[in-house]
Amino acid sequence: MSDSVSKGSFAPLLSYRKRQFPESGLHHYTSFDAVKEILVSHTLHLTHAAFTSDPTELRYGLQIIDEMRRNKSVKDVSLTEKLLPLMYYHFQPYVFCLSESEDLLTQWEMYSGRNGCCITFDDGITALTSSGYEGLRSVIYKEEEQLKYAKYLNHERHKPEHRTQGNVDVNAWFMLSVVFSKNPVFSHENEWRIVNIVQQESRDSVSCKSGSRFLKPYVRICHKPLPVKKITVGPADEQDRLVQSIKHLTKMTESYENVVIRKSAIEVSPS
Repeated sequence: MSDSVSKGSFAPLLSYRKRQFPESGLHHYTSFDAVKEILVSHTLHLTHAAFTSDPTELRYGLQIIDEMRRNKSVKDVSLTEKLLPLMYYHFQPYVFCLSESEDLLTQWEMYSGRNGCCITFDDGITALTSSGYEGLRSVIYKEEEQLKYAKYLNHERHKPEHRTQGNVDVNAWFMLSVVFSKNPVFSHENEWRIVNIVQQESRDSVSCKSGSRFLKPYVRICHKPLPVKKITVGPADEQDRLVQSIKHLTKMTESYENVVIRKSAIEVSPS
């Protein structure tokens, strides 16, 4: 992605109290159409964080930074209102959401309407985020830990070795605390996310797709093959036929012929 901040790496900052990669993999709940797009194109779509299912995204993380500054008795206008426009257009955070939780009913209902799939990725997914300002780590839900992370990043960005590439880079680093801090009401999702910070929009790197209520800006990460370990069909009607349809897709798509396809273990009555 040519317009991502091209120098440096998030790696040292993403390693802060990072959790071990889950043994069962990381799981992405989505629709059948999205599964087809991911496998056929070997591409993940990262959505601008302001347009995810959480309407408090970004604003919540910026309020954590405000809280950190209040602890230091800094008197200034709210950073939330100052920086939110920058995160829409300048330091644009794009995310691909995953969960540690496998076959979780609330995830099915929220992200696939039950009639969808869950793609399980193995630890090879970490190789997809090894260039520039891309990274993978778990989301932080506890406010005390969020404040510690914001303080840590604030301390790191003022180190001389991190200022050699100008303020744009160190400020982009600081935005990580916003992207990985989420409202605790979403803690049941046990989310991890791939993040890519795009410095400015361009027709070459940023596209838009139709969502259920508004357009969603997104960027792509392409890798052939993607590290797909398993695909689970949700707790919908006619599961057997749905499983067969996904098996047909994987058998006919290069690189995914041996992916395990299974049914959700959850049983629910038809709506």
